[in-house]
Formats: sequence, structure tokens, C-alpha cells
Amino acid sequence: MRVSKLKSGILVLATATFAWAAAFQWDGGGSDDNWDNTDNWTCTAGTCGFYPDDTGDDAWIPSSGSPWTVDIVSGTTTIDDLTIQGSVTFGKPSGGSGDHILNCDSIRINSGVTATVTDGVKITTD
Repeated sequence: MRVSKLKSGILVLATATFAWAAAFQWDGGGSDDNWDNTDNWTCTAGTCGFYPDDTGDDAWIPSSGSPWTVDIVSGTTTIDDLTIQGSVTFGKPSGGSGDHILNCDSIRINSGVTATVTDGVKITTD
């Protein structure tokens, strides 16, 4: 009897985690290059918030439109996976100070793509 209760609990937990996962594609359509500008992102799958800022969110920087500039806002933003298919420079917004950290579970960079991280910005993995 205890085994079946445990299996049910695991199933509910896995379903709840999946329901919050989202995938976003950078399109650079905002008035600035800020990561936290909703207009710079397109939701491609799942239940999307405004921009990738949750441990279940995946972010994708596409090849079309590159080279891109993406400014990481002050503080730490944690997401699931980051896929870089087009050349990109990660920087910080004009006048930005303090820590600018993007923490990812994993990072995938396509062959032949240049990903640059400027001073004052860190891209980290768990």
C-alpha cells in the first residue's frame, strides 16, 4: 500500500514540474537588449511568463538575426538550459552596476558560433 502512494506522489510532482516549464526564443524585438525585456522574447512552448527567469525555463539564441547583443540585468537570473545557435555578446545594460549573472543548468553552443561575455557579466552552470 505504501508503494502505490509513493508512486502517485512522484507522478503528481513530475506533472507539476513539467506544467511550469517554458521555452523562449530571443528575437531582439524590444527597445533595448535587456534579458528581462519581454518584447525581446517569443514563447515557443509551455506556460510562458514574461521572459526566461525560472529554473524550468529554456532560452534559445537563434542564428537568424545574429550577431546579437543580450544585456544581463543586475542580480542573478537562473534558468534551465541555454542554447546558442547564433553569435552573441552578453553584456550589461548601460550604467549597470553590481553582479550580472546568468546561471544555467546547461549551455549548448553550436560549432562555429562566437559567444562573448564582457567584463562584469558571468554565465555559470550548475
